[in-house]
Amino acid sequence: VSTQSTWEKDGLQTARDAILMSLGAADQARIIRANASKIDYSDKYYDDLNEYRHVILPKEISKLIPKGRLLSEAEWRGFGVQQSMGWEHYMLHRPEPHILLFRRPKEVGAAQERLKAQAQGQLLAAKRE
Repeated sequence: VSTQSTWEKDGLQTARDAILMSLGAADQARIIRANASKIDYSDKYYDDLNEYRHVILPKEISKLIPKGRLLSEAEWRGFGVQQSMGWEHYMLHRPEPHILLFRRPKEVGAAQERLKAQAQGQLLAAKRE
């Protein structure tokens, strides 16, 4: 006879994980919609190769995030994080798991800025015509 609980057998280590797993998609979506405006985005910072930013999730959303692993782009966007293309969740900040750390190559950001400026120029030209 096994002494492991059902949670341990399923890889769920805490009652909190079990409760979150029991939330339906509609409940999770409601929580995300109600709290997405509370997501805080840092300014960008740079090194020679990449640009970085961190995103601070409100506690209501951070409770829904899987612990101990990086998120795919589809996952972090699904949790309400809104950023331009090219960002990757690249590191866990273990002391504060509600802070997501992102990076992207400098060239991606520069290319997007050029495209944005070009599109704005085209809009201004179209308005003058």
